[in-house]
Amino acid sequence: MKKFVELIIKASELKLIELLNKFKDASTNKWTFEKKLSKDYALNISKPDNKVACFKANSSKHYEATIWLVINENELHVTNIVSRNVAYLGKDTYNIIITDFYKEFVYQFITNDFFASLSSNEVTIEELANKETAEKLIKWESLCNHSTGNTHPFDRERWFDFIKTAVDTDSSLTVEDLEQWLTEEKKWLVNEDDCTTEKIAIDFEYGRDLLRYYVGKSN
Repeated sequence: MKKFVELIIKASELKLIELLNKFKDASTNKWTFEKKLSKDYALNISKPDNKVACFKANSSKHYEATIWLVINENELHVTNIVSRNVAYLGKDTYNIIITDFYKEFVYQFITNDFFASLSSNEVTIEELANKETAEKLIKWESLCNHSTGNTHPFDRERWFDFIKTAVDTDSSLTVEDLEQWLTEEKKWLVNEDDCTTEKIAIDFEYGRDLLRYYVGKSN
């Protein structure tokens, strides 16, 4: 499944502050440091100015998007990318922007003092959910009636088994992950007349939260 790429740079906090200052001093015609935006953002999230930076992409290819960077202890990471030119960038466009920002601008400053990680743009259901939960989910999905989802007694039993396993194993699978997996990987249809995938996602959230409450686990 497609996912948003993450950029994380690790080092001592002092080294990261020095690195971020180098970014700020090295604005190019492609990537411009936005001083006022950075100050406003730092104020909004109660961070010192030297731990926050905003950069603007100056090309139409990157939709003139703004990239937000924050230092939290020993990590510098991109927290968001937004554009005034489009309401929603989507995973593909977001990933192009963050990858180009890293390769064209950030990478030149990365030395042996830093560990830089640009994550993959793909993730498996096993990575999202954990192996045990994914096995129960795949079993339910492969055997269930797609038009009814989890309402048939046999389908419901397998569905409950999936939710129980997710709670027992503290699965990090989210409602959004489940809905994306059904539509993107398993090709469940989504249209105005058929909201089965949405109902399934809501049932998962409700069933998981109810069982967590029953067994005394916090969300």
